[in-house]
Amino acid sequence: MLVWNYKNDTSCCKRLVYFHDSTRDITESKRMNVSNDLTLHIFKMSFADVGSYMCSLSVVGHGTSVATSKAYIFSAPTTPEIIIESNLTESETTQKVGVCHSKDAYPKAFVIWYQDGQALPEQQVQNVWTRQKNQLCSLESVLTRQITRQDNNARFHCQLVYNMSGANFGWPPKEQNINSTSVNIVVHYPATRAMLHVQGHALEGNVVTLECSTDGNPQPLHSEFYRILDNGSRLHMKNGRVGNRLLLYNASRDDSGEYACSAAGLSNLQATTSLHVYYKPKGLVMPTPQHESHSVAWDLDKPILSHREEIRVRLGKSLVVHCNATSSSRPKYAWKKEGIGMAGQVVSLESTLHIKKVSYKDSGNYTL
Repeated sequence: MLVWNYKNDTSCCKRLVYFHDSTRDITESKRMNVSNDLTLHIFKMSFADVGSYMCSLSVVGHGTSVATSKAYIFSAPTTPEIIIESNLTESETTQKVGVCHSKDAYPKAFVIWYQDGQALPEQQVQNVWTRQKNQLCSLESVLTRQITRQDNNARFHCQLVYNMSGANFGWPPKEQNINSTSVNIVVHYPATRAMLHVQGHALEGNVVTLECSTDGNPQPLHSEFYRILDNGSRLHMKNGRVGNRLLLYNASRDDSGEYACSAAGLSNLQATTSLHVYYKPKGLVMPTPQHESHSVAWDLDKPILSHREEIRVRLGKSLVVHCNATSSSRPKYAWKKEGIGMAGQVVSLESTLHIKKVSYKDSGNYTL
């Protein structure tokens, strides 16, 4: 005789299967079956089937043996979705940072919140589980904590750690986890100071950009710019202003000087900077009296000789070639000689090439 009984936490024992001689009785034959090895099979498992199952087997002359097993239901939660608050501000008090949603979990999953890959304390998390119509559980996990300006652009995500049946639907259950996407937060905090920077290299003829910013978030919508004159007064710069930037088109050396800015709505926060516009050098030859001279004119991008003929110097005389370059920074010079057995050998690092008592060995091509 074979008997399968069922019992849960609230109900009394219920007989599911009874086999004796030719009698075969299965209470729910559409969902249950017993195989030749006396195994009970339950199809379309529901929460009503969770509980203890007792197998009673009786053999004439050998007595009765009873064994019990428990049945559980596992359901993996859906991928959690995270929603971050859009109006986070620096504060000494705690505030709601975000919510993590998931559903269809059973049993309830364990929730972990992360900031930049670091797990946050459980005390900052409040989890609310709700039983759905299908008896599975939905989750609303709320993260509440103090926010500082250092948290700006920090990335948050939540992780659900849940149990599923072991290999081949065995026991014990196997722990698994599933993560939400990672979302960064934007923290608003007041500015305490302003900064004025020159972007890139300020070169004459180019567009030079001055940018005004603050240490607050968000940045002001626009800024006011001023040129500080020699007498200390301020000239309001209206042309070329774009938001928090001042664009100096076709900049010249005359634009060099002191500038100031103030952020919109923050007139008490101002910043100053010194602008130095660099410009290209132009060669200017200064002939030396009583010496034979050669004129050289050159540009920063492409050196040009104004006199391309050969320089003929009498044997024993002195030769002076002088170049006076005007530049926004002190130029460096290098006279090189190319000749037999020589390939660009530097012969002088001064602006003036001076050869005393010219000899035949001084013949060759000289470049600056």
